[in-house]
Amino acid sequence: MFSFSRASQLSSNASQLSSNASKLPSNASKFKMEASSSSSDSSIIRREAPPAIVRGSHLPSRRPTTPTPDTSPGPSNALSSIAYSPSISEPPSVFPPPPLFEDEEHHRVVCAVAESRSAGILGLAVVNLTLATAQIVRIINGSNYTTLKETLASMPHKPTIFVILPRINVDRSSSKLPSVLLSEIPWSNIITTVPREYWSKEDCLKHIEYYAHPDQVSPLKTILSSDNFYAACAFSAIMAYIDNYEKDFLLRPQTLHVEYVEPLGVMRMDKAAISALELVRNVYATQPGPNTLLGLMNHTRTPEGRRLLTRHILQPMTNEQEISLYHNAIEALCHDEDVFRKLRQVLKNFERIDLEAIAGWLAKDPEKIREALQSELVSSSGRHMSAVAGQYDLAQAEGDLSRILGLKSYLKNVQALNQLLRAADVTDHLLASVASKTDTDKTAPPLGLLEAVVQEDAVHSRNAADIRRARTWAVRASPNDAIELARAQYRATLEQVQAYFEEKSVLFQETVGEAGAPKLEVNDTGYCFKFKWADVRQYLDTDEPQPGETWGQAKIGCVRVNLGGRKGEHYLCQTDSLLRLSQRAYYHADIITKASDKRVLELREQLAESGCLPQLVSISKAVAQLDLVCSHAEVTTTQGYVRPKLGKELALTKARHPIMEARRAFVSNDAFSGEDTKFVVVTGTNMGGKTTYIKAIALIQILAQVGCYVPAERAAVPICDRLFVRSATNDNAAGNAGTFAVEMDEMSVILHGATDKSLVVIDELGRGTSTNEGLGLAAAMAEELVKRKSRVFFATHFLELGKMLNAWFPSQVLNIHMSSTGFVDHDHATISLPHTVVAGPVNNWDYGLELASRYFPPSLIESAKRWSKYQQDQEKSNTNERSAAEKKAAAEVGLMAHVEQALSSQMSNMELADRLEVVAEQYEALDGVEEASNDNDEA
Repeated sequence: MFSFSRASQLSSNASQLSSNASKLPSNASKFKMEASSSSSDSSIIRREAPPAIVRGSHLPSRRPTTPTPDTSPGPSNALSSIAYSPSISEPPSVFPPPPLFEDEEHHRVVCAVAESRSAGILGLAVVNLTLATAQIVRIINGSNYTTLKETLASMPHKPTIFVILPRINVDRSSSKLPSVLLSEIPWSNIITTVPREYWSKEDCLKHIEYYAHPDQVSPLKTILSSDNFYAACAFSAIMAYIDNYEKDFLLRPQTLHVEYVEPLGVMRMDKAAISALELVRNVYATQPGPNTLLGLMNHTRTPEGRRLLTRHILQPMTNEQEISLYHNAIEALCHDEDVFRKLRQVLKNFERIDLEAIAGWLAKDPEKIREALQSELVSSSGRHMSAVAGQYDLAQAEGDLSRILGLKSYLKNVQALNQLLRAADVTDHLLASVASKTDTDKTAPPLGLLEAVVQEDAVHSRNAADIRRARTWAVRASPNDAIELARAQYRATLEQVQAYFEEKSVLFQETVGEAGAPKLEVNDTGYCFKFKWADVRQYLDTDEPQPGETWGQAKIGCVRVNLGGRKGEHYLCQTDSLLRLSQRAYYHADIITKASDKRVLELREQLAESGCLPQLVSISKAVAQLDLVCSHAEVTTTQGYVRPKLGKELALTKARHPIMEARRAFVSNDAFSGEDTKFVVVTGTNMGGKTTYIKAIALIQILAQVGCYVPAERAAVPICDRLFVRSATNDNAAGNAGTFAVEMDEMSVILHGATDKSLVVIDELGRGTSTNEGLGLAAAMAEELVKRKSRVFFATHFLELGKMLNAWFPSQVLNIHMSSTGFVDHDHATISLPHTVVAGPVNNWDYGLELASRYFPPSLIESAKRWSKYQQDQEKSNTNERSAAEKKAAAEVGLMAHVEQALSSQMSNMELADRLEVVAEQYEALDGVEEASNDNDEA
């Protein structure tokens, strides 16, 4: 007997006939009927960027706003373009079919921004339509939109469309907001508007009450009713935009997960810091890569976990209690390796199923859900054939079934996860919270609905062929219903196909031998015999076909075949009987899949109306937290990280750069920045490791506040409110800004935003202009940061800078340098770079020439030394030529500045007295020199 398991394997081939039927060879018209002349899918026109929303009518009682009728045709749900043959489908649409699986990197995200320039407030509303989630943000804005830029830079999924007020879009000279939006996210070059009356606080509250999850309505209304007028207006506008122009993403009532976000609750970073530290992308890469902090830390098994990891990296936590929860959970998992490995194994079974995306799919408005695929009989030329759906409809049906199977598998795995946590009797707060949020009473209701419709052994797969196969058997059949009867006939037909194949194989073997026996294959016209071309070419009684060409009739031994053709090294052909059996199998499979599709859509509606969406979102977030903690524990155990102590000082023992050490051996170093000595100057030779050293400190700071352990032997880390990075020398050709302009722009942002709780990392400031100007600017900016009491790591080649700062702020500035040693090896000068930090400023002023000697001949190095000595002699000569009177005048000009700096410094009274005494002695010495000079002139 032909087993049902074999039937289920062949069913995928039968399903493929539908999607591949448009590839039917042109000379096979004998076995097909003509398709209708037009396709409803071929004229899809979607308006992606409307100039403005047309004003709608008054608000109805059900939906807060009235969607403007969309006259643009979309994908047809009815089978208006039908091919009356099991082997023919409509011409493919000009648009590709929807994907079976959501791409977690490309979500449909829209953002509205409301601005009050007089009050300095911005309101943001960001809606991820793919996940049915929203964030409402209130920003205290400055004149240069710094906080807005940081908020946009730290969004894991960037908006593709911005919505602003019409007056701002028309008169862009009145506000910098449009240019800021386009500069921060250049690929989101679509800015549109909605009329002023849609920016309404009252409408926002109606939208919240209508769309938000029931348990979120009251807290959100309380928050937005107080002092959040502009944030409320932004949410009202974005929902009006969605109702009018995002017709494919209209949502059901009470299905939108809305969060009110405080930017002050996370460590803020701008785009320069995110790029320089290579958090999610390498400096010159446009896509996320492996040699980044995200690539290093990403050991997650679920899409939700990966999104949470990305969010934490771009928005590190600042709440010490919240950070400690993650540290405690990692410690618990590291101490119980058995539970940790079992959790990792269970999470692996989730197979990257995206529950958040499935929840977003369930949240779609029922008015926008497609109709079920139609199953009907059509009479044409005296033959009865089933209607065949188009490629777009079939892809949607396969995608919907994939989500249903994914949801079932996900919930089953959640139950296994909960059982493991309960059996382990976890006491950690975060792990216990995950166990509570994934209890059986949370997963049982939706799982019960799923199991009533889906077969018990139906599992989720990301393989498209598996999904097509599942369409014929994954849905349960009631006794004597259409699905059960069609399956019985389908199985019988497949048994006849198998029996016919075995019968003809015997006849073929009499001709071509046992070694040349055919296999049963499926091509565009149905089941067929598959031979090796070399075994049958001599028996064919017609001209040899070219690869890809289809023959008419031929004969192999005593069996007449048709529709033969070469496919590489093989020859595929059919017989009239095998073609009729293929059409019959396809006919029954078509009845099964279309009846099953109707059940799938009914199940989707039941799940959406059951009120389980908030529970699914809660389960998804709990699993994401657990996945993230397990990912952190994986990095900790494999890389040898330690738990950081959260305090007021930064003290690292044998710290490593997390990204660099993952690629090659790395020299560990200590780092210290106390409560009083917060400013650290780092000097040293090129390639000595200054940049890597200071960036390692910044990355360790981020890791600690992400909730992960850090690469060091011991670590104490303070909590920072903001992280600034000014790195290397870069220009901005697109913005018409040179290296110096970029430096000044980035330092302006730092000096405007740095606080006593900020971490500032500066690399090579002042190199974009002359030495004297650069040193002066670097010293002035460093002095300002010292006064701000910001925690600063300042790498520089200005060797005088560290000594100057240390002289004026001896108790607040610490000098260290990267060690290097010059020596001669085989008559060739070279330099050793151990990449080790040593206390104090660098003493070797000619380390640049020593390093250059490794690359250039001795004659060029000697010439460089002569030029350097000539320049130094010129400076000394110019200095000596100045008269004593000029020196005294210059000293008088600088005297008040010296006194003012001394008085405003943090010196003790004794130190201040000593400093003023030194200044007075220098001034008196110059006075004596001037008198002697005057006596000589008179003589």
